[in-house]
Amino acid sequence: MRPFMPVVLFLALGCSLAAQPNPGDFIVGDYGRTTSHGGVFAIDPVTGKRTTLVNTLMPGYYTNWITMDLDNRNMMAVSAGNIDIVFRVSPTGGVTTVAAPFGYLDLMGITLDEDGTYLVTPDTGAGDPILRVTGSSVSTVTTTSHNILNGICVDPATGHYVMPVWGTGLVINVDRNTLAVTTIGKMPAPVTRITSVDYHPWSGDFLVTSFGGYNDPMNVYKMDRGGSTTIFIALQTLQKNFFDHAVKVDDQTGDIYVAGSGGIGVYPPGGGSTPTKTFGPLGFSWTSLEVYGSRNVVGQGSGRAGTAYTFDLSFPLQKSAPYIAALSLSGLQPGILLPNGRTVHLIPDPLAVLMITHGDIQGITSGFVGTLNSQGNARAIVNIPPGFPPGIRLYIGVLVMPGAGISSWEVGNPCAFTTKK
Repeated sequence: MRPFMPVVLFLALGCSLAAQPNPGDFIVGDYGRTTSHGGVFAIDPVTGKRTTLVNTLMPGYYTNWITMDLDNRNMMAVSAGNIDIVFRVSPTGGVTTVAAPFGYLDLMGITLDEDGTYLVTPDTGAGDPILRVTGSSVSTVTTTSHNILNGICVDPATGHYVMPVWGTGLVINVDRNTLAVTTIGKMPAPVTRITSVDYHPWSGDFLVTSFGGYNDPMNVYKMDRGGSTTIFIALQTLQKNFFDHAVKVDDQTGDIYVAGSGGIGVYPPGGGSTPTKTFGPLGFSWTSLEVYGSRNVVGQGSGRAGTAYTFDLSFPLQKSAPYIAALSLSGLQPGILLPNGRTVHLIPDPLAVLMITHGDIQGITSGFVGTLNSQGNARAIVNIPPGFPPGIRLYIGVLVMPGAGISSWEVGNPCAFTTKK
C-alpha cells in the first residue's frame, strides 16, 4: 500500500472557492491540458462560460470520471495518475476523499448502483475487477479476465453492469446476480479503443464512444442488445483532432453530449454528424462529462422481502411543484410520450395505470403522489411485503408538473430495482 501522504496533500490543495454550478450545467473532468494539473469545471450550456470548481491539485493527478452523487447536489469522481482515489466534490469546489489509496494504475470509471453504493472500475494492468464503494469501505464485486474496463454503467432495463473494454472493442455485461461475464458485442473493425458507454432510454440500446487515433475512426456507435452496431454520431468527419472520451444522454430532451479533446459537442436525439452547439476550443482533454442536477431519481435499498426500498426525487428547478410517480412490471420502452415532446420512461402496464389513476397502493407504496418541497425534493417508498418473490423487476416513472404549464413538465431518469429473498 502506498503512503497516505499524497491523499493528505490532495485534500489540502483540492479545496477551493468557486461559483456554484446551476442545474443543467455541463460538469467535465480534465486530463490536465486545460490547466497544468487537471481539474473539474462547470460549463454553462447556453453561454459556454467555464467556471473552475477544482483546479490546483497534486501534480500528475487528473479526474478520470465524474458523476452526480446520491443527493444530486455533490459530485463523485475518480482519479488517475499519481494518486488513485474516489473523491467527492461539493458545489463550491470543496474536495473530500471518500476512499483511498487503491494501489492500481488508474481508476477508469464510477457509477451509482441500485442499492445506493458506488461501482468503480480500475486499471490493474491485468484482469480488472469491479469494485464496490460503500461509505469509505471498498470491496471486490468480481474480477474479470479483461484489462482496462474503461467506464461502467448500470443497465436500468436489467440492473446488470455494462462496460467497454479498451484495446479490444468489446462491450461486456456482468450479471449482477450470478456475476457471469458475457459479451454484448464488438465494435466493427478496426475500432478497439473505446472509452465510455451510456444507456439510451428511447431505444434501450447503448451508446459507445470510440476514442480515435491510430487506425480507429472516431465516432459514437449505437449497439443493440444483440451486438449489432451502427454509427450514431460521425465525429470523424467533423473534427479530425477530436479525441472522444465520453458520451452522455440527456434523459429529459434526448440530446446527446460528447466530450473530449475538442471540448463538448451537442447533438440532436437522432445523432448525425452536425452538432447543434459546441463548447471549448481544440486542445482541451475532457475525460468525463456529467449534467449537473440530472440524477433526479435515485433508488436505495436491498430489495429484500420485508424491507423498504426508497426512491429519492430531486428536481432542483421545480421547487414546490406537484408530481406523480408510478411503478411498472413491464419495462421502460417505448414509454409515455407527453404533449411537450418529453417521454416518461415507463411502460404503462396495468400496475402503472392503477397508480396513475388511483395513486399510492395502501400498505405497499407511499409518496408516489405529492408536492416537491422547497428544495425540489421528495421521497417515494415501496414496502416490499414479507414473502414477496425474488427476481421481480420494478421500474419507476416520474412526472413533475409545475404551474408554468405543460411546456415546463419534467420527467425522471430511468430507474428500477429487482426484488431479492
